[in-house]
Amino acid sequence: MAASRNQFHQYYIYGKFQDCSMYSKAMKSCISYKATKSIEDRDIMLEALKTQEIKFTSASVWEKRENPGEYWNGKE
Repeated sequence: MAASRNQFHQYYIYGKFQDCSMYSKAMKSCISYKATKSIEDRDIMLEALKTQEIKFTSASVWEKRENPGEYWNGKE
């Protein structure tokens, strides 16, 4: 139920359904890795995690400053 709710949310926000095949493959690899400790499954799982980190990083949104702003501590 939650997965279909999330898909409808994606459709509402972006106007299309999200491709979840990567997440499905990562979940299957995780379950398989827990059972078999396969290196191939571990690599698939780690690649999915790296993709998530790159996708949702805020580093591209914020500009790094050299010095704090003029009113950084709230005093005028």
